[in-house]
Amino acid sequence: MSYCPKLYELFAMTSTPPSHARLRRRAPSTERTLNVPTLLPLWQRIHQEFILHSQRWGLPPKVYMALVYLYTNPGEAEPAMIAQAIFAPRQTVTSVLNTLERQQLATREAHPHDLRRMQIRLTAKGQRLAHDILQNLIEFETAALQVLAQHKVPALLKDLNRYADALVAQNDRAAQT
Repeated sequence: MSYCPKLYELFAMTSTPPSHARLRRRAPSTERTLNVPTLLPLWQRIHQEFILHSQRWGLPPKVYMALVYLYTNPGEAEPAMIAQAIFAPRQTVTSVLNTLERQQLATREAHPHDLRRMQIRLTAKGQRLAHDILQNLIEFETAALQVLAQHKVPALLKDLNRYADALVAQNDRAAQT
């Protein structure tokens, strides 16, 4: 894998800050200007604002992402699936699961058909917190969408879904070569 400092900088906000640190917005880099139209800086800003907003729960970003994933995908609650969903290495997911268990938000249980695998289940406390987080994220996003005329939101969602589908198709083509 080649190292791309610009992309690394764009997505560096996904790492967990020290517990005493609060994430801060980064000023846009003026070192290098991209001479092509790109959405990368916009995605960075959006991601950064969601991460900043998530700090209200006092959980590292990967932990709150796993919590929401477990809540919205209860049938797919195995460590490998969580790792894939939150774009984290398997060893990071072990740390995430340790945090969830320590805070009594989730439990690890033996898989009913394969003793080598584990299933992760949210506790009642984890269910409540994940529900509250998800509701709050939806409210946060909905409030931000109010800057658009209501009739434009469906068109924006349609265009963004088409864009996401095009990215999926490009990744699929690249994987075949």
